[in-house]
Order: sequence, then C-alpha cells, then structure tokens
Amino acid sequence: MDENVEIVRRNLDAFNRRDIDAYVSTIAPDFVLHSQFAGVEGGAYHGHADIPRYFEDLAEAWHAYRAEPRGLAEGENGRVACELGTRAQAERSGIQMTKRIGAVFSVQAGKIVRIDVYPARAEALEAVGLRE
Repeated sequence: MDENVEIVRRNLDAFNRRDIDAYVSTIAPDFVLHSQFAGVEGGAYHGHADIPRYFEDLAEAWHAYRAEPRGLAEGENGRVACELGTRAQAERSGIQMTKRIGAVFSVQAGKIVRIDVYPARAEALEAVGLRE
C-alpha cells in the first residue's frame, strides 16, 4: 500500500476515534482543513492549534459522526482522493444522516498539509488528475 494512502487511513481512523493526538500526528503544523463545519462561518481550520476546535464544532453539531473511506486513489503531487461514506446523528434533533462525499488529502513529507471536501468522489478524483 502506498505510504500517502496509509497516512490518510491513519488520519481517518484517528478522526473516527476522536483521538486528537493521533490526528495531529498525521498532519503538518501548517495544515489547512476546508470543512463543511467551517463553511458555515466561511472559513477553515488552520494548524495543530485549531484541531481541538474542529472536534468541538463536530461534537456540537453531531452526536455521532463517522467517515468511512472507500476507493482511495493517489493522484498528482502526493494528493489522495477518496469517497467518504459518512454517517451521523444530529446532536439536538437526533435525526440520522448518511451521505457520500469526496475528499482530497494533500500529503507532503509524510504529513497531511490540506484536506478539501467535495460533493462527490468524481470531483475529488478530477481534482487530483484522475477519472472514475
């Protein structure tokens, strides 16, 4: 298995376990995450210092939120695209949601430097120079 794909798998495993230390160990100090949670405010999460806030924002919105990777594929410049099968339960209403989204993880020198989320896997693949 490719090293960059394995780094992404470790990152997502830490995310699903809500293990902040393990999550931070997979990302670069100047990491940027463009997330749907930051999108409400029009921003992003930056660096190691923002990761606890990211997990707090996630917990505030969702009682349970998992992202299961499918079809990880390495494209150009150390970028890994995948589909994330997400399952969540809203914190306040209890409504359950399932959705498939695309994501691109940019990896440099063994650390994730950026994550971008897309509406679908096809768009994530295209972003890294691949097609379905």
